Amino acid sequence: MRENTNDALGLKRGTVALSPYNSSWPRLFAEERDRLAPILVDLVFPYEHVGSTAVPGLTAKPIIDFMGGVGSIDEARGLIPLIEPLGYEYRQNGDKPDRLLLVKGPTTCRTHHFSLVVRDSVEWCNYILFRDKLSTNPSLAEEYAELKESLARQFADDRPTYTARKAAFITKVLRPDRHADSNSQGGIA
Repeated sequence: MRENTNDALGLKRGTVALSPYNSSWPRLFAEERDRLAPILVDLVFPYEHVGSTAVPGLTAKPIIDFMGGVGSIDEARGLIPLIEPLGYEYRQNGDKPDRLLLVKGPTTCRTHHFSLVVRDSVEWCNYILFRDKLSTNPSLAEEYAELKESLARQFADDRPTYTARKAAFITKVLRPDRHADSNSQGGIA
């Protein structure tokens, strides 16, 4: 079940609950970006709102996913002590060599996922490409929403499986000319 601090954001860690699109999500991203940017100065740039909350009209987990561009993962590691005092927690992120993940909010109400991603890496480009394809193709966005809603009903308390089961669709969108590989890009949105 969703626990939230306001009507727009918040989800218990490890669970899946979807919300209808909320027009405040872009503003909430911008507010958080503007809160981080003065501390991270020119060390992180640009910032991109990604994931389902960045796609107008798309059903989404009520967590703002966004990323900041860094020159290298070593640079990103050095930024963790600057970001954690702002309410973020560094989380191990599996085998993503071009991305570090920081989450905001208590485990009962995660509100933001902030990824430090190497600019122009495959990971960076895939996040933007996926967001942009869904934003410009309503039928593709609807297909994705239907998949997510079905998976959320099946895996409400199992976010890893929910995420993994989206992988083939994400791969198909990113590489429509190739056979979908269910092991790639599952964590994008």
